[in-house]
Amino acid sequence: MEYGMMFGALDDFLDDQYLNAHRNGTLIVGVTGAESYDLEIFYAESRDAKDKMVFETEHSEELREYLSSKGFDRENRIVCLSTCAGGATTDRTVVFAYILEN
Repeated sequence: MEYGMMFGALDDFLDDQYLNAHRNGTLIVGVTGAESYDLEIFYAESRDAKDKMVFETEHSEELREYLSSKGFDRENRIVCLSTCAGGATTDRTVVFAYILEN
């Protein structure tokens, strides 16, 4: 995480200019990478790791309503990428992306 290692680069998406310049990505799944999904990154913020709305799947409708209130209301499936936001805190950087259908 530190110095941009592993998922540390997710913090860059908290900067609107960076997010706007890096909207597209690919999620590669599995050990062999046989599956992949095109992503459209649309939002990032800091959240507490104990935030059930973001980190527990049974709250997915509540999360979708929250994102809709922020102006993100497409019907696409959504993936949330998360990493520590530093030190010994429970702060997390979360990056939301639409999964684009191929």
